[in-house]
Parts: sequence; C-alpha cells; structure tokens
Amino acid sequence: MAVAVLFAGLCMILKQVPLTNMVKDRGNSVYATCYELFLVLWLLSAYGIPCAAAPMMQARIRQGQYRNADKIVKVSLCYAIVTGLLGTACMVFAGQYVAGQLLLEPLAGFAMLFAAPALLLSSLSGVLRGYFRGNGSAVPTAYSMIIESVIMLAAGFAGAKLMADYGAKAGALLQNDQYEGAFGVAGFMIGISAGALLSFLFLLFLFFVSRSYFKQQSKRDGGRRTESISECFCGFLLLILPVILYGLFFRGYLFVDQIIFCRCMDGSLSASDISSQWGIYYGKYKVLTSIPIVLAVSMSCALSAKVHALQKREIYQHLRDHVSLVLHGVMVVVIPLSIMIGALAKPILRTLYHGQDPEFPAELLLAGCISAILFSAAFLMAETLRGLKKTKIILLCGAVSLAIHIGSLYLLLEILHLDVSGVLYADIIYAFALCISLGATVQKGCHMRYSLLVRQIPCLIAGAVTGVILFLLTMAFGNALQDIMLLPVVAVGFLIYWIILLLCKGVTREELQCLPGGSLIERAAVLCRLM
Repeated sequence: MAVAVLFAGLCMILKQVPLTNMVKDRGNSVYATCYELFLVLWLLSAYGIPCAAAPMMQARIRQGQYRNADKIVKVSLCYAIVTGLLGTACMVFAGQYVAGQLLLEPLAGFAMLFAAPALLLSSLSGVLRGYFRGNGSAVPTAYSMIIESVIMLAAGFAGAKLMADYGAKAGALLQNDQYEGAFGVAGFMIGISAGALLSFLFLLFLFFVSRSYFKQQSKRDGGRRTESISECFCGFLLLILPVILYGLFFRGYLFVDQIIFCRCMDGSLSASDISSQWGIYYGKYKVLTSIPIVLAVSMSCALSAKVHALQKREIYQHLRDHVSLVLHGVMVVVIPLSIMIGALAKPILRTLYHGQDPEFPAELLLAGCISAILFSAAFLMAETLRGLKKTKIILLCGAVSLAIHIGSLYLLLEILHLDVSGVLYADIIYAFALCISLGATVQKGCHMRYSLLVRQIPCLIAGAVTGVILFLLTMAFGNALQDIMLLPVVAVGFLIYWIILLLCKGVTREELQCLPGGSLIERAAVLCRLM
C-alpha cells in the first residue's frame, strides 16, 4: 500500500512536468482551474468513502454481522451515486461560470467537461475500495491505484498531444494562441476519466469474483440485531464528514488561493500575467515542493493505525518512542530533499522545463522550500492525532490555520500589493501554523518530555550546510549544471548531508532501520567510523 501511495502520488505530481512542456505556464493555469475544482468535488464525493465504510464493515464482520456489513456497502453506494452525480453535474453546468467569472480562465470550462465523468467513477471505486478494505484486504486498492495512475498517464498524454495539435490549428484560425494549451489540458482530462474507468472496472471484476464468498458468510450471520438503513446512514455520515474536512484543509485549499489571487490581482495585472504567474506557482513551485510531502505520506502509511493500536493497549512509552521514531525517520529524508530542491532550483528547472525561463520559479523555490518540510511535519502530526482519535482537534487546528492563511493571503495581496510571491508567503504561514498547532497537541497527547521539533535540529543543521554548498556550486557552474551533470551533484549533496548528520549524532541505528537503504548507510557509517 505504501508503494502504491508513493507511485500514485508521484504520478499525480510529476505528470505536470511533461504537461507543462506541452501547454506552457498559461496552459498550466487552465489545468489548475480545471483540476482544483475537480479535486474539491472529488474530496466531497469520493475521498472519504473508503475511510468511512471500511472501519464500519470491519467492526460488524468481527462480530459476525454480515448482513449489517452488507447494509454499509449499500449505504456507501447510495452516497457515492448521489454525490458523484451532483459533482458531475456541477462540473458540467457550473464549471464554465467558475472558470470564467471566479478564476478568469474561460477556456477551462471546456476541459472540465472531459473530467466530469471521473467524479462518478471515482465515487463508485471508493465504495469498492471500502468494501475490500472492510473485508481485510488492501491489495485490490493498491493495484487499482497503480492501474489508475498508469492509464491516466498513457491516455492523458496521448489525448493531450492530439487535442493540443487540434487546438493549435483552431487557434491559428481564430488568432488566439491560448487554444493550444487549453485543448491540451482538455485532452489530458480524458486520461483522468479513462484511468478512473479502468480502475473501477478492475475493482468491479474482483468484486463479482469474491462476492460469492461474502454471500456464504452472510448465511451464517451471527448478529443478534439487524440495523436499519437510517442507523447505518447516520453512522456513515458521522465518520465521513471529518474525513472530508480533513481532506479540504490539507488538499483543497489551493482552489481558494487561486480564487483570492485572481480576484485581488484583477485590475492590477493583465489577464495573461495573472495566468502566467499562477501557472508558474502551481505547475512548477507546487509540483517540486510536493515531492517531499508525497514521500512523507508514503513512509507514514501505517502511522495512525499503529498509534491507535498502542493507545488501545495502553503502551504509552512504546507509543511515544514510535511517534518520535517515525517522525525523525521521515524528516531525515524530507529535510535534505526539500533543501536541495531550493538550492538546486535553477539547474532542476533547466533540466525539467527545457527552453523556459528558470529565474522567477527558482526564486519561489529558494524562498519556499521550507514549506515542504513544514507540511510534511504537519501531516505526520495529523496522522498521529488520527491514531489517538482526536479528530475534533485536527479539524479545529486546520480551521484556525486556514483562517490565518486566508487572512494573511488577503493582507499580502490586497494591502501590501505583492504578486504571486504573496501566495508563497501565505503558504509558508499556513504550513507553519499547522505544524505548531498540531505539534503542540501531539506533544501534549503523547506526553512527550521534550519538543518533537528539537530532535530535528541536527537534520536542519546538516541540511542547511549542504544547501549552502550546493547553492555555491550552482552559482559557480552556471548554465553548465543541468541534465546529466545534475546527478553527481545531487549524489555529492546527499553524501555531504549524511556525513554532517552522522558527525552531529543526528540519527540512531534504530532510526536508520526504518529508512529505505538504512542498513547500507549504517554499514558504511560503521566502516568510516562515523557511528
């Protein structure tokens, strides 16, 4: 499951590198308009279904109540159909208004039509994923995520190429150079719907294959009481609503940012400048700074479940040790990766985005790479609190942090008259507020004797020194440092980081065992007498 999460997450992020090379920065703004509305509607319809249905089914199956578990499937299916159809209708009928009036990207309304079917298909897939996880198997979910990602990339880029060529011809006739990017985005949206369709068909096939076994178990139902549909539905809503809000706080806030940015900049910047700046922010800055966050998500897949199990058994010392171990183990990897992205911003941008000016996005990455570290830490804190069953506190911290973020964003754009760099600073403020509020709650909830952030000081020192060295190398080599020459520099950077970290005693043997390749690093450190 961790591999599937990492693979799917990286595909969703890194797909924008070749897509940006096809549609450029203004096309990226069209993509952001379409995909972020899709993401918000997906969070409201499909995101929380497996998280709500699976635990409800597991609780009933453990008690032998198979008929009640079957009702949970029916309830989740009804929810998926209703919300999926509403989301699809919203994309089809309201998408043009949102794109043209709120986000100043009228051409994005056309692309939304191709993404709309994916909402209903994803909702139905969420029901099946909840069904399999409720029966104790996460394997179908993992395989379906991989299938969805592969089909999305293959069909998406094929569709983007064909539609972009058609858009270029239409734009030449109508003398509008934006048609190529907008049609390219519409072609990629075909890939998103195709991936959702193939994933759903795969899960549906497995469902029909395994359904006979579930029916046999239902005949031996040992439940004393049959629940009503209304009871199941109320319980389902109570579980899914916090999950939806959690997703909106951590993943859906960019849609609000884009609306505020477009409305505040309308009048002070031209429509093309607004589109270009948001395309750079969303398609370059956010893409590269999301890589460490996806890595943190995949490395902490089982954190909340492990924390819940330890709390239930009241093994509090082991709970504290495990939280500290996972947090530090993840941050040992996330911190240097985030700092390297900022220090090597120009050569990375020249390598990934050929023929595009790296100056402005490099400035954003250099200033904002800290946000990747803060968001990764905030996510780990939130997962720990989910394991401790402190959902209300997570939502409270998220709501307060989001309010601070929106307030600071408005102040930076409307009062201080900053451009998209104001969005960057507000993003850092949001990550910092989440990290501090959630971290303080985790420290109190786990009864930590010292601050969780103090343990990360050696990593920050090693990362900062490595970042300075790599930045000086970037200045020294200039344009020569790109493409294949970038790889040895990155390798040297990681080597410097680990030497400094081990000299500072910033990592233990137990923490190395939690990392991919940690045993090899430990043997090398012992051989070099650094440990």
